[in-house]
Amino acid sequence: MANNDEPIPWKDDRTEEQKYNYRKMLAEYKIIRISRIFLEARRAGRWDPKRECYLDEYGNIAIDDKTLDIEAIIKEYKEDDEYWQHKWWGTPTEKMIEEEKERKEKEEKERKEEEEKKMNGKCSNCEKSETDNVKFLKDMESLTLENKTLKIEKKADDEQILELCLICEKLKSENDKLLKNIESLSLENKNFKKLESDFKSRIKILENERDIFGKNNLEKQSEINSHLDKIIQLEHEAEDARKKIVEFENKILKEKEKDFESKRKSSENEDFWIKLENKNLKENEIQF
Repeated sequence: MANNDEPIPWKDDRTEEQKYNYRKMLAEYKIIRISRIFLEARRAGRWDPKRECYLDEYGNIAIDDKTLDIEAIIKEYKEDDEYWQHKWWGTPTEKMIEEEKERKEKEEKERKEEEEKKMNGKCSNCEKSETDNVKFLKDMESLTLENKTLKIEKKADDEQILELCLICEKLKSENDKLLKNIESLSLENKNFKKLESDFKSRIKILENERDIFGKNNLEKQSEINSHLDKIIQLEHEAEDARKKIVEFENKILKEKEKDFESKRKSSENEDFWIKLENKNLKENEIQF
């Protein structure tokens, strides 16, 4: 079935091998594009449990490229090309050629069977024989007229073929350019396949590095948690030590205050006795 958008008319005078190789290249590119869509849908996890299939980013069914038949796709491109060639230039499609061949074979078979019946059949009377002869003559006239019509159509076809040959000469240079572009596309397709293979290898390496990094990160996180627990434990121990130091300092301070008070009282007593002794000495001096 042809596409809805009609392309620019062009005469396809390539060989069957060239046509097949070009259609095969298009089919391979189509399968690669479908495989990328399916791979992206599978990685994104867009699975539809009702339809039991993966979906692309627009909600359409993502086809698994492993289920595709490249020959069936090539056949679709072939039918599409034959459709446009028949529409533009009247070139019969493969299906039309087969149907026409079958129709002619069927008519030829029926004609031979009819002739055999006429030749082998025995007439019951002269009237039937005359009727058969008249019918045979009419058939011969009809065949003769058809033969003339076919000759006229053949002449018209020959003229059309000659005209198409002239057009083909004009389009030959454009066809050569198209073939060069096809060769360039084939080379680009090979390069694309190589790049795609390298890309898949890099993705695999990155996934492995990601797994290793995740594992190392878990181990480091475990070590960090262990160190944090030790730091918290040390902080608790330091707090307990600080409290003990404060208690010890308070105890020493109280003992110093008590000692100071004791010394102060002792000092006041000594001053009293010294003053008393000085007083006695003065009184003794006065007496003398």
